Amino acid sequence: MKQNQGLEKKVEKYQYNTSNILGDGSYGTVYKGINTLTQQPIAIKVIPRQKVYDAEALSFELRILAKLKGDNIVRLHETLMTQNNYYQIIDLCDGDLKQLLDKQTFLTEQEAINMMIDLLRGFLELIQNGIIHRDVKPANILISKGTYKLADFGFARLVDNYAQQLFVTVLGTPLYMSPQLLQNLQYSTKCDIWSLGFIFYEVLFGRTPWSANSIPELIKNINEKPLLFPDKIKQVSEYVKDVVRRCLVINEDERIGWYDLYKHPLFAYQFKDIANLEEICNNKEKMIAQTLRNEIVRKDLSLDQLVIKLNWGPQVTIKDIENLFSRVDPQLQRIQIEHIFNNIQKANNQYLTLQEFQQWLDKFQIPFQSYRQNPIECFRVIKQTMKNYNQTLDQYFDKFNQAKDGKLKFEEFKQFILRCNNQIFDSWIKSSFEFLDRKKQGFVTLQELQQQLDKTN
Repeated sequence: MKQNQGLEKKVEKYQYNTSNILGDGSYGTVYKGINTLTQQPIAIKVIPRQKVYDAEALSFELRILAKLKGDNIVRLHETLMTQNNYYQIIDLCDGDLKQLLDKQTFLTEQEAINMMIDLLRGFLELIQNGIIHRDVKPANILISKGTYKLADFGFARLVDNYAQQLFVTVLGTPLYMSPQLLQNLQYSTKCDIWSLGFIFYEVLFGRTPWSANSIPELIKNINEKPLLFPDKIKQVSEYVKDVVRRCLVINEDERIGWYDLYKHPLFAYQFKDIANLEEICNNKEKMIAQTLRNEIVRKDLSLDQLVIKLNWGPQVTIKDIENLFSRVDPQLQRIQIEHIFNNIQKANNQYLTLQEFQQWLDKFQIPFQSYRQNPIECFRVIKQTMKNYNQTLDQYFDKFNQAKDGKLKFEEFKQFILRCNNQIFDSWIKSSFEFLDRKKQGFVTLQELQQQLDKTN
């Protein structure tokens, strides 16, 4: 076989020729191939093992691809492995956006809008699965029968809170990177929104909004040169300009967010569930709250009891809320959970305080039993600890009684309780201490505590 004809390669039921290169992705080269059993054309990404310095990162990309099944994501069909290579069997597409722009320079306005709708559909699946891409560029947008698909998830990662989580690792292709990535600053999933806006501009006008020969020059141009629309090249609608402007806001806090992007008049008609997300979430929130209310009333729970039952810490994560809400409504979508979570929390960070959760419950008038009325639970924990460790109360008590006078002040009592169970909250400890210290002496005695434990079932 002549060298310029390439070499025929076969891996199990798949065959390809090394001359049929479709492109280069993260880690490896993509070839056009065929399933020899079905004769279906496919793409084969060949990744030499010697080039894989981070096997965990590659494994992570494969796990991400395996989760994504939508029409606007390049689908992974199978992963194979030999002594020398990894092989990803993926959708065969007609080409990529970079190749298309090389041929025809730019798209019509409607073609560009249709492209954005396809990409937003792809990102909707990423949002639902909590995935940030971090390398959106024309070469990673493939085209199959007129449909645009997101590809190459080598720099992707999972996120807990799509709207608010921050990152510091710098990855991606410089020209399409957000200013935060270019300057090694913290960034959020809005870095992908910047890339989308950058590409939207490029396909409309046949050139990028800023260009440069180096990263420092690119940063300088973005910061100093205003975003201009070359109306002499093409007239575009104000809605289109508005999307581009809001995607390419330098300050991430002021850049349009995902929810507002889907709600934008240019796209809202294609994403009615997202456009109506507020109303949908409000209805689901009320249903969840009512279900929780019924359980709390039926079991006569306090907030502390509920928190301990759920195995929460003092800071409630979005995962905690997801686990709780999904038990109530298994059909709840991730984007809906995140929307409700971000409405509940006030500080725009990655967790809820118990006070914020309490305020949310109060909004729906969910009654809680007070621990002041039921401090006995605390004494049950002490009694169980003594039993588990086969110790007498006086042995355990003495470890925290610094004055060795048979009396525990509040801080000593608190440490004593936390040693028994470090998940117990201050309100519980305080109410138990006050229950024993009826004379307001500022301490509890060994005798008082022993008498109470003797009464506790």
